[in-house]
Amino acid sequence: MTQAQAIYMYLLMAMALGMTALGATLKQGILWWGATGGWLLFGLYNYTLSAGPWDIFYGTFFISMAMVMGTALSAARVGKGDKDDSVGDHISEDNDDAMDEYWERYHKTRDRVRGQKRRPSGRS
Repeated sequence: MTQAQAIYMYLLMAMALGMTALGATLKQGILWWGATGGWLLFGLYNYTLSAGPWDIFYGTFFISMAMVMGTALSAARVGKGDKDDSVGDHISEDNDDAMDEYWERYHKTRDRVRGQKRRPSGRS
């Protein structure tokens, strides 16, 4: 292996690891798909460097393919998402109906205890 091939291999590995770490940290599906592509490129490049069966590059190819499957499943899971994960992300300040829905949904118990229905104090 030449020095240029080694540098290219390490860059591909750093890209795949970086995208995987970012996807896991930020929980963004697009980063997981980028990591999937990075692992795929890294694995295929190692396969082309393989001189025969069961050398280090051949083993790295199979490890990379396992990472491709893992990151693709993570991307599908994160991309699917749960619509109720975040409170109020779908509400814009100009949408009174959405604000009423938010207030009814998340403050129903408090209103029932106090016997009143009120809006947030910051809105007119």
